[in-house]
Amino acid sequence: MTKSEFTMSINEAINMVLITDLNTGGMSVTNDIENVVKEVQKSLEPGQNLSDYRVVSLNSFGLYDQILVKDGEFLDFGNKLDQPSWKDCLD
Repeated sequence: MTKSEFTMSINEAINMVLITDLNTGGMSVTNDIENVVKEVQKSLEPGQNLSDYRVVSLNSFGLYDQILVKDGEFLDFGNKLDQPSWKDCLD
């Protein structure tokens, strides 16, 4: 169970999962990322693996971060993403 509140959406066209921090006053997705990744992995259909997607988090500051996942578990944060290009891609 996570200590943060978030939504998750999958864009199959670009093979990406977007995790959006709802910023409700609890722990941020960034600070609870290990549990968030586990929860997202559990929510996928049988046979799906989060590691097969590019995982991006929209943090509580409105910035996009790449989340590196291996074997369905959090590995590390990737580079900060070019904000305008990612926002355009998700709309």
